[in-house]
Amino acid sequence: PSNWTPFLTTDPFPFLSRPDVGVEPAASEVAWARASVPNPFRDRTRITFQVPKTRKPMRVEVYTVSGRLVVNEEQDYDPGVHDWFWDGRDEQGRVMSSGIYLYRMTIGTEFSRSGRMLIVR
Repeated sequence: PSNWTPFLTTDPFPFLSRPDVGVEPAASEVAWARASVPNPFRDRTRITFQVPKTRKPMRVEVYTVSGRLVVNEEQDYDPGVHDWFWDGRDEQGRVMSSGIYLYRMTIGTEFSRSGRMLIVR
């Protein structure tokens, strides 16, 4: 019918499907992180992020879709733009299989971003 509208008219999880969500604002006084690129990836992917003003901890957690934690990294970063790389391995160095992986990046206490990465082997 011509008056039909879908039940879901907007994406309820834009942070999972749109790489422009979470892109840095004009002011460099705030924390931000871009979506992982390339995505999907075979050997390695990158998340670019910014630490504002003062040195802060950045934490990245990567999970399988079943909820198993495969990467849990935390490191302090000075203010500025940085890159975090993932080679598709867990913390024991095992190569992860093809599939979707979920990540959460936290910078200090004021910023958090979640997303998904797809490994294609």
